[in-house]
Amino acid sequence: MALSWNEIKDRALKFSNEWSHETRERAEKDSFWNDFFDVFGISRRRVATFEEPVKKLGNKQGFIDLFWKGTLLVEHKSKGKNLDKAYEQATDYFPGLKEHELPKYILVSDFDRIKLFNLDERTEHEFHISELYKNVKLFGFITGYQKTQKSAMTPFRQMQSAFDKDCILASKITIIGYSFNDEHINESIKIAFKENSNLKIEIVDPNFINNKMDETFALNLFPILDDSLHSDAANKRCSYLKERIIVYTKYFSDYLNDKTNARK
Repeated sequence: MALSWNEIKDRALKFSNEWSHETRERAEKDSFWNDFFDVFGISRRRVATFEEPVKKLGNKQGFIDLFWKGTLLVEHKSKGKNLDKAYEQATDYFPGLKEHELPKYILVSDFDRIKLFNLDERTEHEFHISELYKNVKLFGFITGYQKTQKSAMTPFRQMQSAFDKDCILASKITIIGYSFNDEHINESIKIAFKENSNLKIEIVDPNFINNKMDETFALNLFPILDDSLHSDAANKRCSYLKERIIVYTKYFSDYLNDKTNARK
C-alpha cells in the first residue's frame, strides 16, 4: 500500500536523524540509499542498481553509484565534497548510456547535503539532510513508481493514452478537486500545455491559496509561475502566463453560476 505524505515525512525525519553524522562515502553509501528509498516505501532493489558499469568518454570504464534506468542517476561523495563537481561527474556517464536509459533526474549527496537536478525542467534544489522532510514532494517520481507499474498494464495504459490524447487536443482543461500530486497526470498536462499553444487551464478551488495549492502546483507542474502571477481578489480570480492558466478561488457552484450569467 502506498504511503501518505505524512507517513513519508515521518520516515524522512527518522532517516535524517539516523544519518546526520555519517561521513564515509564507500563504507555506508549503499545503506544510505537503501534507507533513502525506504523513506518513500520503495525497495531500492526493485528499481535501481549499485555500481552500474558504463563507458565514459575516451572509452574509460566508469561505475554509476546508483542507477534507475530512464529515471534517476545518483552520484555520492564523502562529507564536504563539492556537489556541483559531483553533478559534472554524473553527466560524464551520459555518452555511455542508451537513449532510453538517460535519466530525468540527477541526485547528488555527501551525507550532509542533498541536491536534486530535474533535467527536463532545468531546475535544481539543494538542502541539508535535516530538511528532507520539508522536501519529500520533490521526489514524487519515486512514490509514483507503483502507479507506473499499474499504468503499464491494460486497461490503465489505455486510460492513460486516452487522457494524453484528450489533453493535447483540448482547447481548455478545467481542473476540480485535484491535488497535483500524480506524476503521470501532471506529465500529461505539462506536455499538452507545451505542445498545444492554444490550450488554457482553469482551476476551481476555493482553498487554492489557503491550502498552499499554488505552491504544490508550481512545484509539480510549472516552476516559473511565480514570475507571471496576476491577481484579481475582488473577483476571486488569479491568472498566470498571460491568462493561459486561470485559478478561480470560489466554490464550483459559484463558478457555474458566473459562467451561466456570462452567457446571458
